[in-house]
Amino acid sequence: MTGLQQWYFSPIDMLKTPSTLHGCTLSEELAARQKGVELLLRVAGQLRLPVNAFVAAASYFHRFYMRNSIRDYNYRDIAATCIFLATKVEECGRKLKDVATTVIFKTNANLKPDTDIQALENSKVVHNVYYFGHYLSHRQFIAKEHKKWTENILVYEETLLDSLCFDLVVESPHACLATVFDPTDLGTGQYPIFDTMDIALSVDPGSENKQALDSVVLNAWGIAHDTLRIPVCLFFNAKIIAASCFMISLVSCLGPSATSEWTDFPSPFDRYLSTNPSALPWLEKFSLNVTDVQKISDCIFIMLHFYRTSEPNERVQSPIPFQQVVTQSSCIETIYLMLHRATKLVAPTIAAVQWPPTSSPVSSQSTHDHEQANNI
Repeated sequence: MTGLQQWYFSPIDMLKTPSTLHGCTLSEELAARQKGVELLLRVAGQLRLPVNAFVAAASYFHRFYMRNSIRDYNYRDIAATCIFLATKVEECGRKLKDVATTVIFKTNANLKPDTDIQALENSKVVHNVYYFGHYLSHRQFIAKEHKKWTENILVYEETLLDSLCFDLVVESPHACLATVFDPTDLGTGQYPIFDTMDIALSVDPGSENKQALDSVVLNAWGIAHDTLRIPVCLFFNAKIIAASCFMISLVSCLGPSATSEWTDFPSPFDRYLSTNPSALPWLEKFSLNVTDVQKISDCIFIMLHFYRTSEPNERVQSPIPFQQVVTQSSCIETIYLMLHRATKLVAPTIAAVQWPPTSSPVSSQSTHDHEQANNI
């Protein structure tokens, strides 16, 4: 078994993770995973980390909890540690004190985002913060928190590496998307992959159509960000995830309203997801073939469930393709609104995955109702 193969699981395995065996329900564990990834994405955005770094951090995070329980390791501690480790692995190092400081501000709403530690050190103004039964100044609070976070990150880094078996190789769906869509094509509306799919809009150089195709590309990138919040990286390889992101973006941007041909299928995805080789030349762009259609369909099913059960998230700082760093919204907002229109997205017909899984191959004692995820 290769290093990457040991980190692929079946969705049903989520019912027998260490967390569920320790009393967490699956919904509690998934909520904690989403909160942890949300934290590390916000920290990564503040630290201006490249895409490969926060993708690696999110993958480490999900892998860690396949071998450890959320009851034993708080998701905030592990998220911060994953970020610090990823900055070293991906050679975009950040100082430990900078990571700790960013985590402090991202986990404490009572601290102003633009607060500067040095400014507080020099300030004579006392800003009180309630801290374990006592009121402290911002300066005292940050000093205590900084010491705690730096110590925790260093301690948990060893635990994280041990749980990962020092296997730090991560495949990125973002890298696959960047390979399929040439950076020089952004803004032109001309992408070779659409020529293989008989997308009529690609032959019209009009600005509206050009923007529509550009939006497919950019939304696919944003959807890839959102996949980090759910453990699909444990079920499918990066190429499958990238192709699924592209399909969701394509259907949401150029779906049933774009052409009547979409309505000829039970699901809008079925137009391009079938076992007919002549209907799937676009898969070659992702180095996939017809044998991967089932996996793509299952991946789309899981991702659509995530969007249907998620509220629009607050804006986070996330790098986008081609080295441009901007503050952008999660695609949850776009897909969330689209899913609640009269015409909702229907998952691919051949999708066979059960998500969330409800039948466990282990004892029913592995799933008990416990305290809410907020208390994990």
